Amino acid sequence: MTFRILLITTCLAIMVSGCGKSGKDRRAAAPVPKPETPSVARDVIEGATGYTAVQHGKKARDAVLKATATRDKDLKEFLEK
Repeated sequence: MTFRILLITTCLAIMVSGCGKSGKDRRAAAPVPKPETPSVARDVIEGATGYTAVQHGKKARDAVLKATATRDKDLKEFLEK
C-alpha cells in the first residue's frame, strides 16, 4: 500500500514539475521566411501562356522609356545652354 502511494506521489511530482514557465522570452526569434520560389507547374503554365515573356517585355519597355526620358532631358538641358 505504501509503495502504491509512493509511486502515485512520484508520478504526480513528475507531471507537475513540467508545468513551470516555458521560457518563451528566452527563445530566439523565428527565422524570416524565404520568398516563394515558383513551382515547376507554375513555370510550365507561364511558359505555355507566354506570361513570362510578356512580363520581360514590359520590363524592357519600361527600361527603354526611362532611358529615353533621361536622354531627352539631358539633350534639352544641353540645348538650353
